[in-house]
Order: sequence, then C-alpha cells, then structure tokens
Amino acid sequence: MIVFLSKRDYAGMGHLLAKSLNKIGVKAISLASEASVTRLPHEQSIIYNNQKELNRYIKKANVIVWMHSTITPIRKAINDKTKIVVFHGGSRYRRNFKKHNKAFNPIVDMSLIQTGELLGLGAKNERWLLPPVDTDFIKPLFGVNNPIIIGHYPSNKINAEHDIKGSKTINKVIKELKKSSFNFEFRYKDAYATTPRVSWKDNLKRMNDCDIYIESMNIDSTSKNQHDWSVTALEAAALGKIVITNFRNKERYLKEYGECKLLVANNRKELSRILIELLDTHYYDLEMIQKNTREWVENYHSLDSIGYRLKDFLNKI
Repeated sequence: MIVFLSKRDYAGMGHLLAKSLNKIGVKAISLASEASVTRLPHEQSIIYNNQKELNRYIKKANVIVWMHSTITPIRKAINDKTKIVVFHGGSRYRRNFKKHNKAFNPIVDMSLIQTGELLGLGAKNERWLLPPVDTDFIKPLFGVNNPIIIGHYPSNKINAEHDIKGSKTINKVIKELKKSSFNFEFRYKDAYATTPRVSWKDNLKRMNDCDIYIESMNIDSTSKNQHDWSVTALEAAALGKIVITNFRNKERYLKEYGECKLLVANNRKELSRILIELLDTHYYDLEMIQKNTREWVENYHSLDSIGYRLKDFLNKI
C-alpha cells in the first residue's frame, strides 16, 4: 500500500495522487493531520485522529510519501523494507530548498518534484510529477460569451509583499487593453476578497463562467517564489477554458510529457500579444482551442495518466 502523508492537504494534492493510483488498481491512501477549510471531506485527505491511528496505516505501507516537504513523525512505525519518498512542491521548498534537501536527502529513496523550476536544486533521485486533475468530475463547458469573458482568480491575497500569481502585471495589461476597441469583460477577485474564503467548488464555478483564464504571470526574477503554473491551470483547462500562464520549463515538458496546449506568456509583452490575438479570433476558432485544451488535459494529466507515471516511478525505487 502507498501512504501519502500531509499536515494539511494543500490543493488536495495528496488526495489526488492517491486517487490516481487507485484509478489504475494500486492500493493507496492519503492522510492528513489537519483539514483544509476550502474543501469538503471527500475532496481532501482523510484526517487521522492520533499517532496510534496513523501508525496502523504506516505499518501496512510499502511506500510512504511525505507531502509538501513536511516530515510527519512516523519513524518508529516504519518497516525495514518500506521505501520513503518526499514530494516537493510549492513555496516551502522553493524558498528553503537547501534546508529541506539537508533534512530529506539522507532519509528518502526518491524525491517527487511538482513544478519545473524546482528541478535541479539538489533533491535526491528527483522525478518530475506534475499534478493530476479529475477529468471525470470536472466537466467542460465549451462556447464563447459575447462579450468574451477573461478571468483571473488568484488563490492568495494581493499586497505589497505577496503577488504569487503576478496579478498586478495581469491587471496592468488588462487596463491597457480596455483602451482598445476589443469587446471583452474582465473578472478578477482574489480568494480572500470574500468571507469565508472561496471554496474549491465555488472557484471552479466562477472559472467555468469564463472563456479565457489567466492562471499565472509570476515574472519577477528577483522573487524567491518565482514559479510556473499550478493545478488551477489544469482545472481551468479541464473546464474547457483557454488557459494562459507563465511556463519557463516548456521545452523540458515537451520532452518528458508530450505536447502542451497551455498558451505560454513569460512576460507582460507576451501576455498582451496573446490576448490581442485571442480577442481578434473568430468565436468558432476560440471554441476549437477550448476543445483542444480539454483533450490535452485528458491525455496527459488525467488521474489515469499521472497514476501510471507515478506507478512507474515508484516501481523503480
């Protein structure tokens, strides 16, 4: 059995990876010590109550995966033959990768890396594992509104110190486009703009109302939190949206995964150009881009496809 362990299951990643393996017939479970406030119980890891309960799962495990660069204390319950893996993804590893490599490299057999910019930072026996998305649950809604709706809903609060999704840059580009004759509507609101914070399902609903979704424009090269796209880009693509995001590691992705239907903008000028091209495109052709984007997610980031990729990694430990 494969056991994924999280303190809190950020973006439901542990849950999705376990579900990916389950989908292809591999027994797996994802556990966490704290619940996520934005997801319902069946949308995230199972919450364990105490160390004794956790240890019962650990003793049955063939592989333990520590999620989000966080060690869950289980060493006394691990069998001698159990393989240990760490999943590095997000700000915790990005900002302090040397510290986490020092902690994990001596005790793990493999490191799973989520986003391309985190590759090559010294993690032991690293493998690139981008997120899966549940394409059975997230259904596409094709078609284009009049006016065209462009959306951007960052998951973080925007202020002087934090702009993880590059929302300030996106808003500047949109402001310039509004001076043109293009017929579009821009919808923007961060996750903390409402109380309580927007739930995962409600975020899917508001993305589903859009035709084009701008996921990230994280272009500040001086930032310690510079990153490529996250699972939200895949969710928007699964909904049948045209997705624009920054992606510095596209060439490696094409070699390891295959084709990519995300529209890549790695700077303000590229974002502006792509939006102008889309707004100048016939509605029929925009819908074809939406359908091609959804097909790409099904082929390369469905539960099945990522499940097989992860199974292959684990079998080679």
